[in-house]
Parts: sequence; C-alpha cells; structure tokens
Amino acid sequence: MDRCYRLEEMVNAGTLDNSDVPAYAVNDRVLLAGQPQPEDWARLAAASFSLVINIRSDPQRAAAQAQKAEAAGLRYVYLNLPAYELEPIHVDAFHQAVAAANSDERIFIHCRTASRVALLWLLSRMKFDGLIQAEAEAELAAAGYDADDLEVFRYCADDYLERAQDLLAAV
Repeated sequence: MDRCYRLEEMVNAGTLDNSDVPAYAVNDRVLLAGQPQPEDWARLAAASFSLVINIRSDPQRAAAQAQKAEAAGLRYVYLNLPAYELEPIHVDAFHQAVAAANSDERIFIHCRTASRVALLWLLSRMKFDGLIQAEAEAELAAAGYDADDLEVFRYCADDYLERAQDLLAAV
C-alpha cells in the first residue's frame, strides 16, 4: 500500500495551454489534469471544454471552484473521492460522472496532481469498457504518463482489484 501514497506526488506532465497545470489528453474529449488555478477556468472554456469533474477530497475548495467554473460557462461536478484504498463505489461514481457527459462535450477531469484521475481512468476503462490492464496502461502511456507513474498505477490497480475481489467473496 505504501506505493499508492505516491499518488500525491506530482507526475511528469505536459501542461494545459498557457498554464502550469499538469495535463494529459487521453483522447480528443478527455483531459486528465492536476489542480487548475483561478485563471485557468476561462482558458478551459476558451479551449472548448464544457464539463469539469473534480475528484479532490476538499469540499470547501470545490465550492469555490464551482462558482469560478460556472462563471466561466463550465458545468462543474464534484466527486469527493479518496486518493487511497479506492472501492468499487468510487470507480462506479467516477464512471457515471464521465458517462453522463454529452457525447460532444470536452471533459476536464482533475485531482491535485493528475495521478488519482489516471488511476480512476485506468480502473474505469477496465471495469466498464472491457480493456485489460495492459491496454488501459498503454492508453495512459500514450497520453504522456511515464514508466514510473505507470508502475505506481499498476501497483494501486492491483491493490484495488485484490480488495474488490475480497469484497465480492464476502458477499
């Protein structure tokens, strides 16, 4: 479990245009990113993003961000998801928030460092889209996550899958 705590560290990332926000485009519609700054909300709207999904576990910051995002014309969804010991209900909530987007919407999904969103993306792609772990990891690698990041995601995904299996066995 100790290696999952590395999810709090900054990952080596590209950045959102004209910003220091770490960002990874997993496809044309979805950008996995770190914490946006106040001036980034207008940049996101200008870049044709229409939905922001915040998965940080900081409700006070989320309330302030929601106001700024909505003032910039962005829809804002807040999911208070933990960084460690994810459970199936967390992956389900993440997937539902992404799936609820309109098919033409560009989605900006963020946590503090762009790592927790990557792990949730990986788990969601495996659980709901039928990708095997290697395929989901390859998608993150193609978006720009490096080998060290993928090692952490692999460890945390394995931890999640083991715990989820134990939960199912207990039912």
